[in-house]
Amino acid sequence: MDISVLLNFLQDNPDTLIPSPWQQFLDVETGIVFYKHNENGFLIYDFRPLVNIRRGIFWDNSLWSASIDCSDTPQTITNFQNSYGLSRVYLFRITCCADITIHCIVDQPVFQCMLCRCIVGQLP
Repeated sequence: MDISVLLNFLQDNPDTLIPSPWQQFLDVETGIVFYKHNENGFLIYDFRPLVNIRRGIFWDNSLWSASIDCSDTPQTITNFQNSYGLSRVYLFRITCCADITIHCIVDQPVFQCMLCRCIVGQLP
């Protein structure tokens, strides 16, 4: 499904065009940035605090990022930032809420589910 292509792009080449078959969307009403696979409709939501939405234009996504923040849980975050000042990319599949499955990109290895507040990720 070329998910690794999308993740590598987000981490290493955010100033170039998003690789096909992926397309980036910004839902202005909710403020959510997400990526859609054009061939199968697969969605990945981006909950990082700062998202490059187009060649150096950044979307302040701190509201959504704060909603998943897990500040009372020990994090094993290295202060890694690429040359664009963007943090590391982690992909998670959340299945903790009823019949809902959410695929999301975050900047930390442990976070809270935005729906049920349970802890997601790996504790150190």
